[in-house]
Amino acid sequence: MDFNDDSSSNPCLKPGFQTPGANKRLRAADDNTTESQTRIIYQENLISNNKISHNQRQSIQQNDFPPITIEFKSMNNNNDRKLIQELIKEWETKNTKKLDVIGRYGFKNVLLIFARNITTLDELLDKDKWPTTINGAEYTIKFPKILPEAYSIVIKDFQITWNETEVTDDLREKYSSLIKLTRFVTRDGRSMNIVRADFNSSKQANYFIKQGEIDINYMKLYVRPYFAPIKVNKCRKCFKHDHFTSQCTSPPVCFRCGQQHSLEGGCNNDIKCANCEQQHFPGHPACPVVQQRRKQIAEQQKVNQAQLLIKQQQYQTRYNHDPNTFPHLMNNSNKAATNMCLNATISPSRTTTNQSYSAIAKSRSSGGNENIEQLMMALSSSINQQLSSFIASISIQITEVTKKMNANNDKLLNIENQIQESIIPAIIELSKIVDNISEHKDKIKAFQSIQTSSYTEFIQQFFKNDQPAKHQNTKFNQNRQVRNLTHTFLD
Repeated sequence: MDFNDDSSSNPCLKPGFQTPGANKRLRAADDNTTESQTRIIYQENLISNNKISHNQRQSIQQNDFPPITIEFKSMNNNNDRKLIQELIKEWETKNTKKLDVIGRYGFKNVLLIFARNITTLDELLDKDKWPTTINGAEYTIKFPKILPEAYSIVIKDFQITWNETEVTDDLREKYSSLIKLTRFVTRDGRSMNIVRADFNSSKQANYFIKQGEIDINYMKLYVRPYFAPIKVNKCRKCFKHDHFTSQCTSPPVCFRCGQQHSLEGGCNNDIKCANCEQQHFPGHPACPVVQQRRKQIAEQQKVNQAQLLIKQQQYQTRYNHDPNTFPHLMNNSNKAATNMCLNATISPSRTTTNQSYSAIAKSRSSGGNENIEQLMMALSSSINQQLSSFIASISIQITEVTKKMNANNDKLLNIENQIQESIIPAIIELSKIVDNISEHKDKIKAFQSIQTSSYTEFIQQFFKNDQPAKHQNTKFNQNRQVRNLTHTFLD
């Protein structure tokens, strides 16, 4: 029997309850998981730690646990029922205790063992309790990477200057079931003075929760239960978060790049979320779609809690009539007839009545206060839900308006660039052409006016110098002047 240390060295906590095994995409051998790279985001919880811890343990008892994988070193022809039967027998022989497990064959014919309760899971996680062989065959065990949240606690006042690895090594000398310490970080990546301690035994985690503190180098640090983030469902075909895999009608897409292509040869494309198209795998806690979905689930849980509180308040305010405690009132006709009987027994009956009434009034007053508190909590939860939905709708509207404003700004910038690059230079050229045309027209007019004036002066001077004799023939003189003038113009 061998143990695969790679499978259990860095287990991650169970982010929620297990999804059904039907319609799940088979994991290829080269698939990469990013569960160990997920950062922890600190979330405050307003409900009592003890109450949630009890409910948390009850919910874990009612749901499936992650499987333990058994891979045989040699070929095994037995069916899964026979192998599980032999495992239970050999376990009982070695540990004098019968296992409460179920199992089946999984991918590549590995045997998957599922614990039916958290006590059995604690025993299965103990390496020393496993038999050497199962049905005479050697095997290798792979413990789950994802453990329920009941196997972890939160340690407060863990200083930022402390190294988690060094403190883990120191604590393992005292608490051998400790696996690792993981520091909480804020959404902007800043480290916090809170860490999560993971154990391979729920008994050890419950012990620290009951104590309320843990001893680290003689320092008492407060602890509280760890509550995993809200589980967001994810389709195994299209990797959307609004439906189950069995309800999906879309074609399967690649987990890595979010595109539709053959998955046989793997994928070398860049990592791209199928929901938000950012550089991370689908379902990552930093995905805006996942964060929005978690907010919706949290709001729905608040609504359900408010409805339960209101129903509880309605049931508690119902009045149960008890005639012995509160007798019927008498009519005026028989009041006088019963005065003598009442006077005879007035002392003990009055004392008893006063005591019972005071006790009932006290209990009803205390119950009324509780009812008022519950009603206030329910109303506040309902108001918070309405405010959250209103804020979400306002945020969506603001986002849409911002998108439209950005689009309009881009259009205006494009128009401005076109005006600067094309329209203004064309207007300048047109103005130059118009100026040139106007200057040319002015020159032509000036030239024409100069020629006209010169011709007029010439004609006047000609007629003045070439004046004919009075006694000559007028018609002959006129003809001669015209001929001379014509020759002059032609010259």
